[in-house]
Amino acid sequence: MLSILIPTYNYNVFPLVQKLWEQCREQQIEFEILCQDDGSQSVHNIENSEILTLENCNFFINEQNIGRGKNINSLYKKSKYEWLLILDCDVMPVSDRFIENYLNTLKIPEVEVCYGGINYKKNRPSESHILRWVYGYKRESLSVEHRKKKPYQSSLTSNLLISRDVFKENRFSAVITNYGYEDLVFFYDLKLKNIKIFHIDNPATHINLDSSKVFLKKTRIAIENLDYLTNFEMVKGENRLLKQFATIEKYGLTKTMSQFYSYFKKDMEINLLSANPSMTVFDLYRLGYFSQLKLQ
Repeated sequence: MLSILIPTYNYNVFPLVQKLWEQCREQQIEFEILCQDDGSQSVHNIENSEILTLENCNFFINEQNIGRGKNINSLYKKSKYEWLLILDCDVMPVSDRFIENYLNTLKIPEVEVCYGGINYKKNRPSESHILRWVYGYKRESLSVEHRKKKPYQSSLTSNLLISRDVFKENRFSAVITNYGYEDLVFFYDLKLKNIKIFHIDNPATHINLDSSKVFLKKTRIAIENLDYLTNFEMVKGENRLLKQFATIEKYGLTKTMSQFYSYFKKDMEINLLSANPSMTVFDLYRLGYFSQLKLQ
């Protein structure tokens, strides 16, 4: 029936597993919950070992870090049921009927892939972590209506139900080893094959926020990965950044945008690391850095 796959890295995932386990048992379905730490060597793995005490649950540890996409592929190979529910380790279902909601969706014959959504707590976190919260709240925590209009731009594999047959033919790319945009490539491949993403209001809350400094560093790493992916044409204009870059490239403004980034980088970072980061500044920061990479 249902295999729940949770790629893990340096995080105590036991509370999430326990909640999912209770809901699955309540629904009286055949299920398994598989978690795999990606070589973090974390002390949290002591807590995660408690997963092994739960029936139908397992916890594995990769000796070396292989990346999130490959980690999910590895969990898929260890799984056995016809439906896969992929969840990030640092989310928590909003509803006590989270599993039931997905099971009801499976009654719809045409459903092959279903995205339940991600949301963020409404209370602002501390100033040191505000950038990740603002980005998530404004860009990832979208209404079902918005996601239906632009499914491939607003879906994430952090709360995704997918049939085993579809995933078997559309695994995460083995060439992506760096952080960032593996979801974009995954959904781009689905779009090329005309595989529809069904959306329901069944969110999980993202509860582990990176500090603003860490998130900004990860943003740059992700943009470097996007540059790599576009160089090999693994993905095309399917997100905000790529569409923005296509526009400035069309008008010959790539060099100008790169120079803007070099000149205003420190000023933009001051804003982004402040208590009130601007998403407009964040977009300019990303676009400027991407433009700079494209000129190298």
